[in-house]
Amino acid sequence: MTASSNSVDRLPRPRFNYIEIPASDVRQSASFYENVFRWKINDAKSHRPGFSDATGNIGGAWVTGRPASREAGILLYVWVDSIEATLAGVKSNGGEVAMPSQPGHPGANFHIATFRDPAGNLLGLYQEL
Repeated sequence: MTASSNSVDRLPRPRFNYIEIPASDVRQSASFYENVFRWKINDAKSHRPGFSDATGNIGGAWVTGRPASREAGILLYVWVDSIEATLAGVKSNGGEVAMPSQPGHPGANFHIATFRDPAGNLLGLYQEL
């Protein structure tokens, strides 16, 4: 197989492909994202576990030594099948709901919500109706 026939090489660019998420405890954060979103965790017992999302197209790692992103600047949203079920998972795995599910705008066919992970990072959830 040549590099040009690799499916990753066929993904459009520019695009996001790697995210570093601040964490106070990288193993706790890895466990949270694995349990809530079923992300694949790589090197879970290392000092810098990584992840791949459900698509396998976006990956990243948890990093220490950075402040959590507690306020919305750039706000990343995770597309989910059920915001309510995901928020229940957030709460039962050490996170907190920042904004409950609501329409994205009046008349929208999607809902959004925000949560904080165990390190305090603010992220969003997106669900099409």
